Amino acid sequence: MPYEIDLSSEVVADFQLLQPWARRSLEAALLVASGDPHRLPAIPQQSEHARILSFADGRGLCMVEIDDEGKRLVVRLIEPPR
Repeated sequence: MPYEIDLSSEVVADFQLLQPWARRSLEAALLVASGDPHRLPAIPQQSEHARILSFADGRGLCMVEIDDEGKRLVVRLIEPPR
């Protein structure tokens, strides 16, 4: 069963400011990641549950936190595409 995707309150405004094409790319990347988020690259010196996800052909990044108990992916930070 895929993990639920949860935009944390810190990133809702950032998500809404993304260009439509970048928003669609992030949504698609999160959907794929929700199937097996532990395959995402870990972030050194962060929580063991923190992962990095790239979108928009590698031009955008976001940090997700895996909540295994709640089966959720919590998006904590979005670095928009440049």
